[in-house]
Amino acid sequence: MLNADCVYSTWKIHLRRISGFFKPHEQQHWNTKYKAAQTIFGNCPASLATRSAIKLAHKVLYDQTLRHHENGQLTNADDLWKFVFSDRTTQRIKPCIYTYVINDNTWHFSETDVQFFADLASKHALLANGSKYVRYAGEFHPRPKYGWDRCDDEWELVFDNGSGTYAPNPDLLINLKELLLFNFPGLNIVTYEYKDPRLKESVTELKRA
Repeated sequence: MLNADCVYSTWKIHLRRISGFFKPHEQQHWNTKYKAAQTIFGNCPASLATRSAIKLAHKVLYDQTLRHHENGQLTNADDLWKFVFSDRTTQRIKPCIYTYVINDNTWHFSETDVQFFADLASKHALLANGSKYVRYAGEFHPRPKYGWDRCDDEWELVFDNGSGTYAPNPDLLINLKELLLFNFPGLNIVTYEYKDPRLKESVTELKRA
């Protein structure tokens, strides 16, 4: 579980016009066929306890963020690369995988492999504060547009719908892309359904980088 004395890297970015790209009737309900989601959103006392733990973890996570936060306005793709995805020390883009959730107003994400996720039933449920619905969810990672041997050239973000907890409709990946382009003009975005072998190949290349 989260250590209240630690600071975890997490981001909360307000997005414009989410409801214009993800209609209210297109909200993604928790996946009733997914065992881990059943343990969170079921009606038994154990599920209630799990949801309470997730909400507490979310509060601890964002309480730490508030005490050690930076804020500002991101208006385009360059701002996103410079202020969010670049290492402050090296000024280079960090190759890693992020878990993300988009709710009614914001885009929440954090690095997927950090330790505090290891003890939780669902990374996505934590970022969603235990909500039964999200607008969209999955994972994403940065990669050089022209290959890892050309890291100083253009970069792109690769998004998928890889969330067992919410199992987002892959047909809405185009909506996700359009939403992010609306908010960050000039951003290079690639989307893959989570079973797409091209996604697995991209992740493998990232881990080798």
